[in-house]
Amino acid sequence: MSITNLIQSTLNLKEKYLSFDESCLEKQKIKGVEALVYRATLAPPPPKSCPSCDCMNENFSIIRHGFKTSTLVLPRVSGFKTLLKLKKQRFFCKHCHSTFIASSSIVEPNCFISKNTFHSVVCELKEKSSIVDIAKRHAISHATVNNWLHQ
Repeated sequence: MSITNLIQSTLNLKEKYLSFDESCLEKQKIKGVEALVYRATLAPPPPKSCPSCDCMNENFSIIRHGFKTSTLVLPRVSGFKTLLKLKKQRFFCKHCHSTFIASSSIVEPNCFISKNTFHSVVCELKEKSSIVDIAKRHAISHATVNNWLHQ
């Protein structure tokens, strides 16, 4: 089993173009709290069409254009706050001169809290526990938990 498959199984991630290298995990102190920080790269092939202008990707009209790193909050692992520093592939459309980032099934667009964390919070909201305690356990804002409760 490769290191990528092993970590994806451990973190319950199902992403086709996600890859981890050998030195992808480190322990860091973030705001006084020990955290596990994983580093990964999301590099899918260029899409079939541009999301801005809907032009088809013919003759390499959509090209790779560097990476953007996002820090995502994942559910705790062995009691440690867990983060994923994800390098997402950027693309450039030669027709409309716009750039866009590869989408991921780990998080919703424009969000930094993983879907797994969201589902874990929703399960805990069913139990008798305070919003602040749930937020602290998942290392997210209590306002976010409150918003999810009222959705």
